[in-house]
Amino acid sequence: MEQKQWEALDKLRGVSAHVGELFVPNIVLKAVENLLEDVSARIVCDPWAGVGTLAATVKEITTAERVLLCTRDEEVASAGKNIIRSAEWYVNDPLEWLDALDCDLDVVASVLPFGAKSNRSVTLTSLAGKPIELRGDLGNLILAKAAVRLTEEGIGLFVVPPSFFFFQRSVLRHFNSLGLGIEAALELSSSTFAPYTNIKTYLVIVRKRPTSLIFVGQLTSDLKTNSQIIANFKGGKEGGKLELGRFVEPVSFRGLDYMRISEWSEQAQRQFGAPAVQLGELSTSINLGRPSVDFEFPSEDNSIFIPLIGISDVVDSTNDLSLKRQN
Repeated sequence: MEQKQWEALDKLRGVSAHVGELFVPNIVLKAVENLLEDVSARIVCDPWAGVGTLAATVKEITTAERVLLCTRDEEVASAGKNIIRSAEWYVNDPLEWLDALDCDLDVVASVLPFGAKSNRSVTLTSLAGKPIELRGDLGNLILAKAAVRLTEEGIGLFVVPPSFFFFQRSVLRHFNSLGLGIEAALELSSSTFAPYTNIKTYLVIVRKRPTSLIFVGQLTSDLKTNSQIIANFKGGKEGGKLELGRFVEPVSFRGLDYMRISEWSEQAQRQFGAPAVQLGELSTSINLGRPSVDFEFPSEDNSIFIPLIGISDVVDSTNDLSLKRQN
Protein backbone atom coordinates (compact mmCIF):
# COMPACT_ATOMS: atom_id res chain seq x y z
CA MET A 1 0.00 0.00 0.00
CA GLU A 2 1.30 3.44 -0.89
CA GLN A 3 2.31 5.97 1.78
CA LYS A 4 -0.61 8.22 0.84
CA GLN A 5 -3.03 5.39 1.43
CA TRP A 6 -1.56 4.57 4.84
CA GLU A 7 -1.80 8.24 5.81
CA ALA A 8 -5.47 8.32 4.79
CA LEU A 9 -6.20 5.26 6.94
CA ASP A 10 -4.25 6.62 9.88
CA LYS A 11 -6.35 9.80 9.92
CA LEU A 12 -9.48 7.70 10.37
CA ARG A 13 -8.24 6.39 13.72
CA GLY A 14 -9.24 9.70 15.22
CA VAL A 15 -12.38 10.15 13.15
CA SER A 16 -14.28 6.87 12.93
CA ALA A 17 -15.80 5.31 16.03
CA HIS A 18 -15.88 1.98 14.20
CA VAL A 19 -12.33 1.76 12.92
CA GLY A 20 -12.41 -2.04 13.30
CA GLU A 21 -14.88 -2.22 10.41
CA LEU A 22 -12.30 -0.73 8.06
CA PHE A 23 -9.81 -3.59 8.09
CA VAL A 24 -10.20 -7.01 6.52
CA PRO A 25 -7.98 -9.83 7.90
CA ASN A 26 -5.49 -11.44 5.55
CA ILE A 27 -7.16 -14.83 6.13
CA VAL A 28 -10.35 -13.48 4.58
CA LEU A 29 -8.59 -11.76 1.68
CA LYS A 30 -6.63 -14.90 0.77
CA ALA A 31 -9.74 -17.07 1.00
CA VAL A 32 -11.64 -14.71 -1.29
CA GLU A 33 -8.73 -14.80 -3.75
CA ASN A 34 -8.85 -18.60 -3.84
CA LEU A 35 -12.62 -18.75 -4.14
CA LEU A 36 -12.74 -16.27 -7.02
CA GLU A 37 -9.62 -17.30 -8.94
CA ASP A 38 -11.68 -18.83 -11.78
CA VAL A 39 -14.42 -16.19 -11.71
CA SER A 40 -14.70 -13.31 -14.15
CA ALA A 41 -17.09 -10.48 -13.47
CA ARG A 42 -18.31 -7.28 -15.05
CA ILE A 43 -19.87 -5.63 -11.99
CA VAL A 44 -18.80 -6.26 -8.39
CA CYS A 45 -20.15 -4.66 -5.24
CA ASP A 46 -19.58 -4.18 -1.52
CA PRO A 47 -22.58 -2.55 0.20
CA TRP A 48 -20.67 -2.20 3.51
CA ALA A 49 -17.33 -1.33 1.97
CA GLY A 50 -15.26 0.26 4.71
CA VAL A 51 -12.26 1.69 2.86
CA GLY A 52 -12.57 -0.82 0.01
CA THR A 53 -9.88 -3.30 1.05
CA LEU A 54 -11.98 -6.35 0.18
CA ALA A 55 -13.29 -4.77 -3.01
CA ALA A 56 -9.74 -4.08 -4.19
CA THR A 57 -8.95 -7.79 -3.90
CA VAL A 58 -12.16 -8.78 -5.70
CA LYS A 59 -11.50 -6.35 -8.55
CA GLU A 60 -7.95 -7.62 -9.03
CA ILE A 61 -9.00 -11.27 -9.14
CA THR A 62 -12.11 -10.88 -11.31
CA THR A 63 -10.82 -8.00 -13.51
CA ALA A 64 -14.22 -6.36 -13.06
CA GLU A 65 -15.17 -3.39 -15.23
CA ARG A 66 -17.20 -1.68 -12.50
CA VAL A 67 -16.78 -1.66 -8.72
CA LEU A 68 -19.74 -0.27 -6.75
CA LEU A 69 -19.04 0.61 -3.12
CA CYS A 70 -21.25 2.03 -0.40
CA THR A 71 -20.38 3.46 3.01
CA ARG A 72 -22.27 5.66 5.43
CA ASP A 73 -19.19 7.74 6.29
CA GLU A 74 -17.85 10.55 4.08
CA GLU A 75 -14.41 10.40 5.75
CA VAL A 76 -14.20 6.66 5.12
CA ALA A 77 -15.15 7.09 1.47
CA SER A 78 -12.49 9.78 1.08
CA ALA A 79 -9.84 7.42 2.42
CA GLY A 80 -11.17 4.58 0.29
CA LYS A 81 -10.73 6.59 -2.89
CA ASN A 82 -7.00 6.45 -2.24
CA ILE A 83 -7.09 2.66 -1.97
CA ILE A 84 -9.29 1.77 -4.94
CA ARG A 85 -9.39 4.83 -7.17
CA SER A 86 -11.36 3.31 -10.04
CA ALA A 87 -14.37 2.40 -7.88
CA GLU A 88 -17.70 4.20 -7.89
CA TRP A 89 -18.12 5.40 -4.31
CA TYR A 90 -21.48 6.21 -2.72
CA VAL A 91 -22.11 7.69 0.72
CA ASN A 92 -25.57 6.44 1.60
CA ASP A 93 -27.64 4.11 3.71
CA PRO A 94 -26.80 0.63 2.31
CA LEU A 95 -30.41 -0.59 2.21
CA GLU A 96 -31.63 2.50 0.37
CA TRP A 97 -28.62 2.36 -1.93
CA LEU A 98 -29.26 -1.28 -2.87
CA ASP A 99 -32.88 -0.37 -3.60
CA ALA A 100 -31.76 2.31 -6.05
CA LEU A 101 -29.29 0.16 -8.01
CA ASP A 102 -30.16 -0.12 -11.68
CA CYS A 103 -28.03 -3.19 -12.44
CA ASP A 104 -27.56 -6.79 -11.36
CA LEU A 105 -24.32 -7.87 -9.69
CA ASP A 106 -21.87 -10.58 -10.69
CA VAL A 107 -20.03 -10.63 -7.36
CA VAL A 108 -20.99 -9.20 -3.98
CA ALA A 109 -18.33 -9.45 -1.27
CA SER A 110 -18.69 -7.86 2.14
CA VAL A 111 -17.69 -8.11 5.79
CA LEU A 112 -21.11 -7.26 7.18
CA PRO A 113 -21.66 -5.44 10.49
CA PHE A 114 -21.79 -7.86 13.43
CA GLY A 115 -24.82 -7.55 15.69
CA ALA A 116 -25.85 -4.09 14.48
CA LYS A 117 -29.44 -3.77 15.65
CA SER A 118 -32.08 -2.52 13.25
CA ASN A 119 -35.74 -1.69 13.80
CA ARG A 120 -36.34 -1.60 10.06
CA SER A 121 -37.89 -4.20 7.82
CA VAL A 122 -37.17 -5.16 4.23
CA THR A 123 -39.78 -6.52 1.82
CA LEU A 124 -38.60 -8.82 -0.98
CA THR A 125 -40.54 -10.83 -3.54
CA SER A 126 -40.56 -14.62 -3.34
CA LEU A 127 -40.27 -16.95 -6.33
CA ALA A 128 -44.04 -17.35 -6.09
CA GLY A 129 -44.46 -13.61 -6.50
CA LYS A 130 -45.54 -13.01 -2.91
CA PRO A 131 -44.03 -10.34 -0.64
CA ILE A 132 -41.78 -11.51 2.19
CA GLU A 133 -41.14 -9.10 5.04
CA LEU A 134 -37.73 -9.57 6.65
CA ARG A 135 -36.62 -8.28 10.02
CA GLY A 136 -33.36 -8.74 11.87
CA ASP A 137 -30.02 -7.09 12.39
CA LEU A 138 -28.60 -4.75 9.77
CA GLY A 139 -26.08 -7.25 8.41
CA ASN A 140 -28.84 -9.79 7.72
CA LEU A 141 -30.93 -7.25 5.84
CA ILE A 142 -27.98 -6.03 3.75
CA LEU A 143 -27.10 -9.62 2.83
CA ALA A 144 -30.64 -10.42 1.69
CA LYS A 145 -31.04 -7.26 -0.39
CA ALA A 146 -27.64 -7.72 -2.02
CA ALA A 147 -28.07 -11.44 -2.69
CA VAL A 148 -31.32 -11.01 -4.62
CA ARG A 149 -29.46 -8.58 -6.92
CA LEU A 150 -27.03 -11.30 -8.02
CA THR A 151 -27.05 -12.42 -11.64
CA GLU A 152 -28.11 -16.02 -12.31
CA GLU A 153 -24.48 -17.19 -12.08
CA GLY A 154 -23.47 -14.53 -9.57
CA ILE A 155 -21.72 -15.27 -6.30
CA GLY A 156 -22.01 -13.62 -2.90
CA LEU A 157 -19.23 -13.81 -0.31
CA PHE A 158 -20.28 -12.54 3.10
CA VAL A 159 -18.72 -12.66 6.57
CA VAL A 160 -21.50 -13.22 9.10
CA PRO A 161 -21.79 -14.04 12.82
CA PRO A 162 -22.79 -17.58 13.95
CA SER A 163 -26.33 -16.39 14.74
CA PHE A 164 -26.95 -16.29 10.99
CA PHE A 165 -27.48 -20.07 11.16
CA PHE A 166 -29.66 -20.41 14.25
CA PHE A 167 -31.39 -17.09 14.96
CA GLN A 168 -35.13 -17.46 14.34
CA ARG A 169 -35.32 -14.12 12.52
CA SER A 170 -32.32 -14.85 10.31
CA VAL A 171 -32.92 -14.20 6.62
CA LEU A 172 -31.57 -17.70 6.05
CA ARG A 173 -35.03 -19.01 7.00
CA HIS A 174 -36.40 -17.44 3.79
CA PHE A 175 -33.63 -18.41 1.37
CA ASN A 176 -35.55 -21.17 -0.40
CA SER A 177 -38.56 -18.91 -0.93
CA LEU A 178 -36.29 -16.22 -2.36
CA GLY A 179 -34.48 -18.65 -4.66
CA LEU A 180 -31.22 -18.33 -2.74
CA GLY A 181 -28.87 -20.95 -1.33
CA ILE A 182 -25.72 -21.33 0.75
CA GLU A 183 -23.00 -23.33 -1.01
CA ALA A 184 -20.40 -23.15 1.75
CA ALA A 185 -19.87 -21.89 5.30
CA LEU A 186 -16.24 -21.57 6.37
CA GLU A 187 -15.65 -20.89 10.06
CA LEU A 188 -13.24 -18.14 11.09
CA SER A 189 -11.80 -18.37 14.61
CA SER A 190 -12.64 -15.90 17.37
CA SER A 191 -9.20 -14.29 16.97
CA THR A 192 -9.66 -13.46 13.29
CA PHE A 193 -11.02 -9.95 13.87
CA ALA A 194 -9.25 -9.31 17.19
CA PRO A 195 -8.86 -6.91 18.89
CA TYR A 196 -12.01 -5.33 17.41
CA THR A 197 -14.19 -8.32 18.24
CA ASN A 198 -13.57 -11.80 19.62
CA ILE A 199 -16.53 -13.69 18.20
CA LYS A 200 -16.34 -16.54 15.73
CA THR A 201 -17.59 -15.68 12.28
CA TYR A 202 -18.30 -17.49 9.02
CA LEU A 203 -17.42 -16.74 5.43
CA VAL A 204 -20.52 -17.88 3.56
CA ILE A 205 -20.91 -18.39 -0.18
CA VAL A 206 -24.35 -17.45 -1.49
CA ARG A 207 -25.79 -18.39 -4.87
CA LYS A 208 -29.01 -17.44 -6.60
CA ARG A 209 -30.32 -20.98 -6.46
CA PRO A 210 -31.38 -23.31 -3.63
CA THR A 211 -28.80 -25.84 -2.49
CA SER A 212 -29.35 -29.33 -1.08
CA LEU A 213 -26.00 -29.53 0.73
CA ILE A 214 -23.62 -27.02 2.35
CA PHE A 215 -19.85 -27.50 2.42
CA VAL A 216 -18.56 -26.58 5.89
CA GLY A 217 -14.98 -26.25 7.10
CA GLN A 218 -12.65 -24.15 9.22
CA LEU A 219 -10.22 -21.49 8.02
CA THR A 220 -7.16 -20.77 10.19
CA SER A 221 -3.91 -18.82 9.99
CA ASP A 222 -2.45 -21.76 8.03
CA LEU A 223 -2.99 -20.45 4.50
CA LYS A 224 -1.78 -23.69 2.90
CA THR A 225 -4.43 -25.70 4.74
CA ASN A 226 -7.03 -23.07 3.87
CA SER A 227 -6.18 -23.51 0.20
CA GLN A 228 -6.69 -27.27 0.56
CA ILE A 229 -10.08 -26.72 2.20
CA ILE A 230 -11.19 -24.47 -0.65
CA ALA A 231 -9.85 -27.01 -3.16
CA ASN A 232 -11.96 -29.67 -1.41
CA PHE A 233 -15.00 -27.43 -1.74
CA LYS A 234 -14.41 -26.74 -5.42
CA GLY A 235 -13.71 -30.42 -6.07
CA GLY A 236 -16.86 -31.53 -4.26
CA LYS A 237 -15.02 -33.79 -1.81
CA GLU A 238 -14.83 -34.02 1.95
CA GLY A 239 -11.64 -33.77 3.99
CA GLY A 240 -10.49 -36.45 6.41
CA LYS A 241 -11.23 -34.23 9.42
CA LEU A 242 -14.30 -32.12 10.09
CA GLU A 243 -12.26 -28.92 9.83
CA LEU A 244 -11.08 -29.86 6.32
CA GLY A 245 -14.59 -30.04 4.97
CA ARG A 246 -17.91 -31.85 5.22
CA PHE A 247 -21.16 -31.68 3.29
CA VAL A 248 -24.23 -31.25 5.49
CA GLU A 249 -27.92 -30.54 4.98
CA PRO A 250 -28.73 -26.81 5.26
CA VAL A 251 -31.63 -27.28 7.68
CA SER A 252 -29.45 -29.18 10.17
CA PHE A 253 -26.41 -26.91 10.23
CA ARG A 254 -26.10 -24.73 13.33
CA GLY A 255 -22.34 -24.21 13.26
CA LEU A 256 -19.17 -26.30 13.51
CA ASP A 257 -19.28 -26.26 17.32
CA TYR A 258 -22.57 -28.17 17.23
CA MET A 259 -21.07 -30.69 14.82
CA ARG A 260 -17.98 -31.13 17.01
CA ILE A 261 -20.12 -31.78 20.09
CA SER A 262 -22.25 -34.27 18.17
CA GLU A 263 -19.21 -36.16 16.89
CA TRP A 264 -17.61 -36.16 20.36
CA SER A 265 -20.85 -37.52 21.84
CA GLU A 266 -21.04 -40.31 19.26
CA GLN A 267 -17.40 -41.21 19.91
CA ALA A 268 -17.98 -41.29 23.68
CA GLN A 269 -21.02 -43.53 23.24
CA ARG A 270 -18.96 -46.00 21.21
CA GLN A 271 -16.08 -45.85 23.69
CA PHE A 272 -18.21 -46.45 26.79
CA GLY A 273 -20.72 -48.73 25.14
CA ALA A 274 -23.67 -46.75 26.47
CA PRO A 275 -26.13 -44.28 24.97
CA ALA A 276 -26.04 -40.57 25.72
CA VAL A 277 -28.33 -39.45 28.53
CA GLN A 278 -29.66 -35.94 29.01
CA LEU A 279 -28.47 -34.18 32.14
CA GLY A 280 -32.05 -33.61 33.26
CA GLU A 281 -32.62 -37.37 33.45
CA LEU A 282 -29.82 -37.76 35.99
CA SER A 283 -30.35 -34.64 38.08
CA THR A 284 -32.55 -34.09 41.09
CA SER A 285 -32.09 -30.31 40.70
CA ILE A 286 -30.35 -27.86 38.36
CA ASN A 287 -29.29 -24.42 39.62
CA LEU A 288 -27.99 -21.60 37.44
CA GLY A 289 -25.37 -19.21 38.79
CA ARG A 290 -26.22 -15.56 39.33
CA PRO A 291 -24.05 -12.41 38.98
CA SER A 292 -24.91 -11.18 42.49
CA VAL A 293 -21.81 -10.68 44.67
CA ASP A 294 -23.40 -12.62 47.55
CA PHE A 295 -24.67 -15.52 45.42
CA GLU A 296 -23.62 -18.99 46.52
CA PHE A 297 -24.64 -22.35 45.09
CA PRO A 298 -26.72 -24.45 47.50
CA SER A 299 -24.67 -27.04 49.37
CA GLU A 300 -25.83 -30.46 48.19
CA ASP A 301 -24.22 -33.88 47.99
CA ASN A 302 -23.06 -35.24 44.61
CA SER A 303 -22.98 -31.78 43.01
CA ILE A 304 -21.06 -30.94 39.84
CA PHE A 305 -20.44 -27.49 38.36
CA ILE A 306 -20.61 -27.19 34.58
CA PRO A 307 -19.27 -24.07 32.79
CA LEU A 308 -21.65 -22.37 30.36
CA ILE A 309 -18.87 -20.64 28.42
CA GLY A 310 -15.24 -21.26 27.54
CA ILE A 311 -13.35 -24.52 27.92
CA SER A 312 -12.96 -24.79 31.71
CA ASP A 313 -13.29 -28.22 33.32
CA VAL A 314 -16.37 -29.57 35.02
CA VAL A 315 -15.58 -29.65 38.76
CA ASP A 316 -17.23 -31.06 41.88
CA SER A 317 -16.33 -28.29 44.33
CA THR A 318 -16.89 -24.53 44.35
CA ASN A 319 -13.30 -24.20 45.53
CA ASP A 320 -12.17 -25.34 42.08
CA LEU A 321 -14.28 -22.89 40.07
CA SER A 322 -12.21 -20.81 37.63
CA LEU A 323 -15.12 -18.75 36.29
CA LYS A 324 -17.55 -16.30 37.83
CA ARG A 325 -20.62 -17.88 39.41
CA GLN A 326 -22.95 -16.77 36.58
CA ASN A 327 -20.75 -18.52 34.00
